[in-house]
Amino acid sequence: MLLLAAASTVMADNISYTYETTLKKYPGSVDGEGLDGARITVNATVNDSAVYQDFFGMPGVRMNNGATLTVSGASVAANNGTFVMPKLIFLPGFSGLFTLFGATPLVMLGSGGMFDMRTNSFPTAEGALAVVGDTVSLDHFAPAVSRDIVMFSSDTTFYASDTSISAVLVAGPDPAAVPEPAVYGLLAVAAGLPMLARRRRVLSRR
Repeated sequence: MLLLAAASTVMADNISYTYETTLKKYPGSVDGEGLDGARITVNATVNDSAVYQDFFGMPGVRMNNGATLTVSGASVAANNGTFVMPKLIFLPGFSGLFTLFGATPLVMLGSGGMFDMRTNSFPTAEGALAVVGDTVSLDHFAPAVSRDIVMFSSDTTFYASDTSISAVLVAGPDPAAVPEPAVYGLLAVAAGLPMLARRRRVLSRR
């Protein structure tokens, strides 16, 4: 009973944030990762009841785990696919996705090279007004206009073009209700104790 109750999924509304752009290399760049002309899509979600905390003297919110970078159209086949991004925060006033340490996220590609993903955009009118303690809102994320700043791979400098930034509400698991891996271990132990006790009783009767 304990295991079933703890492992049940609690659904909640999440804001799904998507940043999509096409990479164009600067003249003279080597482009060993084959990303020139590739389309890249970043997707990250956050619970719509999350509250802005103070990050580096400005409001920010931790995004849910599981943010991804998807690459298509790369000339190096290994770099086409979906790659895991580090834990991220969203800063509505700055604005864009950053690591917990305030840096732009580095993503390891399939070829083993690194890509410096930058999603900087101009704040939305509502996002610019957000303060610490406010609840996140869909219009803090989009519609937004990209700053189209340069991005970098291991050996190449790119600029972004044909960029779109969107955000929608989607149903998904409430991250606050999902047990941590350590909790799953404790639940497994708790579930196994009655079975262990029963086995001991059976053995003692032999």
